[in-house]
Amino acid sequence: MKKNDYMKKSIAFFIYFFACTFVTIAQKGPGLGNLKYDQSELFKNIWLYKEPTHYGSNTAALVNGYLVTTFTPDSGKPPGGLLVFDVSDPRSPKQITRIFDTRTSTLREAHAIGNYKNYIAIQDGCGFQIWDMSDAKNPVQAKRFCIPGYKHDDYGSAWQLFWQAPYIYIANGAAGFDVVDVSDIMNPVYVKHVSIGMQAGPIFAIGNLLVTLAHDTGRGYAVLDISDPKNPKLMNTSSGTENIYSGFVNGNRIISSARGNAVNATFSVHDFTDPYSIKLSGRLNIGNSGEQLYNSTQDQYIFQGCQSEIVKIDASDPQALKVTGRGKLAITGNTDHGQVTPFGNLIFVGNDHGSGNGFIVHQTEPDTRGPEVNMISPRTNSVNRALTSRVGVTLTDNVELSTVNNQTFIVRPKGGQALTGKYSHQFSILNFTPDQPLLPNTTYEVIIPAGGFSDWSGNKVQKEFSSFFSTGPSGEFPPASPENLLYTELDNQIDLNWNKVSGATNYIIKRSTNPAGPFSVIGTSTQASFQDTKVVNGVYYYYQVLGENSYGEGTTSQTIKAMPAFYITELKWVSSKNHWGPVEIDQSNGEQPLDDGRMITLNGQQYTRGLGTHAPSEVVFNLAGKYKRFLSDIGIDDEVGTAGSAFFQVLVDGKEVYKSAVLNGNSNTLTVDVNVTDAKELRLITSTDANVSLDHASWGGARLVPKLITDLTELDKSNVTIMHNAHLEQILISSDKQVIEEIRIIDITGRFVYEDKASFSGDKSVQLNGLLKSGMYIITVQSKNFVQSKKLIVP
Repeated sequence: MKKNDYMKKSIAFFIYFFACTFVTIAQKGPGLGNLKYDQSELFKNIWLYKEPTHYGSNTAALVNGYLVTTFTPDSGKPPGGLLVFDVSDPRSPKQITRIFDTRTSTLREAHAIGNYKNYIAIQDGCGFQIWDMSDAKNPVQAKRFCIPGYKHDDYGSAWQLFWQAPYIYIANGAAGFDVVDVSDIMNPVYVKHVSIGMQAGPIFAIGNLLVTLAHDTGRGYAVLDISDPKNPKLMNTSSGTENIYSGFVNGNRIISSARGNAVNATFSVHDFTDPYSIKLSGRLNIGNSGEQLYNSTQDQYIFQGCQSEIVKIDASDPQALKVTGRGKLAITGNTDHGQVTPFGNLIFVGNDHGSGNGFIVHQTEPDTRGPEVNMISPRTNSVNRALTSRVGVTLTDNVELSTVNNQTFIVRPKGGQALTGKYSHQFSILNFTPDQPLLPNTTYEVIIPAGGFSDWSGNKVQKEFSSFFSTGPSGEFPPASPENLLYTELDNQIDLNWNKVSGATNYIIKRSTNPAGPFSVIGTSTQASFQDTKVVNGVYYYYQVLGENSYGEGTTSQTIKAMPAFYITELKWVSSKNHWGPVEIDQSNGEQPLDDGRMITLNGQQYTRGLGTHAPSEVVFNLAGKYKRFLSDIGIDDEVGTAGSAFFQVLVDGKEVYKSAVLNGNSNTLTVDVNVTDAKELRLITSTDANVSLDHASWGGARLVPKLITDLTELDKSNVTIMHNAHLEQILISSDKQVIEEIRIIDITGRFVYEDKASFSGDKSVQLNGLLKSGMYIITVQSKNFVQSKKLIVP
């Protein structure tokens, strides 16, 4: 062996020995068991842990493959302890570590666990503690940091923290929040106190944005610019909320839990896509008599922790939130199901009353959906970003931080090398802080590739995400997402329009019949509008729009839902009476002048069509025997909040066919569906008691279904038949008396796979020639006098 080769191998061995001897390599735990559960176990606990001290836990996190949580008394009091579990078998987790000594004697309730590298940050009565979790069997307290004036307090000092490395932001109750520089773990530096003029309890940092919420029984939100992390600047506050106990931030949404007022059972969702214009996007009465406490999100769901139960809410359509399940721990006595942390198909329920914590099953099948980005800061295609900017994303799931690096979360000058920096994770929020300031007048791209980092169940990112921003006044990037996507629902037609996007040369329109997709391209437009005439009345369609230019396709707009129908406001009424101003067309009642209403909204669900009235009211229509059914959602419009009350009546040819109970601002939306076959007159009536104040009664989406030939008797009268010969791959249509003007075939996504507008009478054969794959389709045959649809099953 040559001397040089010997020397090289010796040096390499020395380096390897040195690294193994002196560098701490984190132990990787076995991870979260991703099991299948029986239906009988759904929304019940499969594991229950009772702490010997009778103290309780709050939140939890998976750090290096181990579940980490704390235990403390309720109400922010000491002492506390640290727990680590192996949860590879969630039915029977194994306790790896329990620390309850002088190091943890000043812990308080942990409403947050921040994670950076192998460290966690948890709340202390006087500030925070940082623990090194490299060895799960022997965690090391790296630092206890106290802030002057802090003390153990139920809703004050250190109520919640957020670790966006290298800074920790600590909410301090009514006093605002504090900023600490933790660039050196062993020597944190207090930066400053920030007062926002309102409570600060829950606190979240995403890139250049910081969001705080009121807590206990306070009201409102605040959004701050932290592009200069040492000098947060207030951007906007909003006080128009229910009383808030706590809340969560994810996917441009602020989700608040209501407590201590007349609408305890109602929680709300606000959209802060534009931080300067925070808007209510959804509100739901979850029918829970106990107090709401904390909430969290995963995939399309919101999990609400309450005193006596947890509630799972489907938020895939933000305008139609709905409860999909409820559950509770098998505990008695002083129960609390407040803190809810998703762990795959399980929820870790933290019960700080000390009567037991554990896993509740919220989904029987294993969790197989990988994490997806649903928000980014800096915003896509934003310009003039600070050179001190951080990049943050919110995700549809919690992620294992050890799988995040500059190959799985890439920030780089466009076409350049990935930057190095600090990655931190908390509450399904990932943040990246570059090691060096960004370059001036430079376009940066953010790429999260498919197959990159993993969630707590081991699922990897399934779909690549990309975004752009610039530190200059302009940038080399595809168009931004089209904003203010609006729709008009018409008879067999949906009209779309949106704000023009700077730099877009073309727009792509996509549609689905399922809010989760898949979405198919149905057309393109050079204008900021599109007419979709290939739709069927009575079916909900979901739309997305994106722009494109020479740099490629831009990001997709929000998803909207629309239903084409023959809306009753297409008819002129015979007469109308209204208590306060005129009956309004396609808007709420508003005030006394004509056309002064808002979009009809019932429990957060918006309607572009319908009638806005003020009880008592009456609207009379002449149907002339042309329609089969009348449908409408009804309720007290959200424009009057929880005030107002009324009941609704429907009369057909003078006979009452529907009467609701008395509805108020807290009532669930009801749906009217009555038979009007051969009817000549329809009367829509709202009534109230002696107090008529704010009785704004809306008929949301009021529509008529025209008479269709849908039964065999009527088909025989028209002598029209539709037959499908799957073997010969053909459809046979026979019409002796009717002139057929159009044939359409639609797949289950609402996409037209066949259309023929050539008029004919008699017999016609439609040759499919492999056009229809296996699945379900709808064939529609239309003439001037009727529309006939038939379901086709292709084996």
